[in-house]
Amino acid sequence: MEDVVVDSLPYIDPDYDPAVVQALIDEELRTHSARRPSADSIAHSEPALFKDRPGLRSLLESAAAGNKIHAIDTQRFRLEGPVDGQAWDRAIANATSQLEHQNQRLVNLELVSKFGANAWLIHNYQLEAGIRVLKRQLEICLEETQAVNKARKSDQIHAKPTLSSLSERWTQLINSIVALRMENDRLDAVLSAHGISPLADPAR
Repeated sequence: MEDVVVDSLPYIDPDYDPAVVQALIDEELRTHSARRPSADSIAHSEPALFKDRPGLRSLLESAAAGNKIHAIDTQRFRLEGPVDGQAWDRAIANATSQLEHQNQRLVNLELVSKFGANAWLIHNYQLEAGIRVLKRQLEICLEETQAVNKARKSDQIHAKPTLSSLSERWTQLINSIVALRMENDRLDAVLSAHGISPLADPAR
């Protein structure tokens, strides 16, 4: 058995009561409001930040508790000479580390200066391409929606003569049945007035 889509007839149905329509809209809004998650459920569903980084998570919790976070320790970035003659190895290792750090910073700056602008332009181009794709998909959805609405309107307008004819025929049949029953009741009253028992109505 084929599925039958029950649809309203807004283009040809003249019996739309604004109060009934508003009541249906209010009922639909209440249904959606009942399905909408509450503020408490949204608050409890916040993602856990830094769940795989216990160090960062502890710092975040400490900051949230109002504790003061210590600044970056700059002691290890200082280039100081040995305090006594026996600390030369440590001073040389520290100087070598600081020199390598500065070299890495220069390399990074050179790379950014050489490739950063092009990388940023390519990134922007990719974003613009994605926006164009999304806009095209939106246009397709709007066109399909408009096509569906046009098809609904066309089908309903073409079906209007048939529906009107069937509605008039139904009204005529109902009126005929009512008239027939009234005539039967009148005849029964006449027969009863003359002392004649009316025949039993099998339809009653």
